[in-house]
Amino acid sequence: MIRFSCLALLALLLAGCASRGPASIAGGECRIFEAPKYEVRGRRDYDQDWIDSQVEGGVGGCRWKRPAPRPAAIDAGAAPAHVTARPARRGIIRPF
Repeated sequence: MIRFSCLALLALLLAGCASRGPASIAGGECRIFEAPKYEVRGRRDYDQDWIDSQVEGGVGGCRWKRPAPRPAAIDAGAAPAHVTARPARRGIIRPF
């Protein structure tokens, strides 16, 4: 009797391993990410490391093609760095 219950318990536990389980997206998680067409550059080393890890994960896990070299036209029209204007100080001489 004990052997039967052990076998039943073992079969029940291993039955969960037979299926792949629920997937979050039909067809795999790679469908929710978009592969970059060109190289992506981050402003800081941390940003670039994160970008590189995401692209390498997509190339290795999702069979993406490696991004093409970055065209010079992308950087030619780059907007200047955002500068925040300081608000005017209100004081006795200039109340508004």
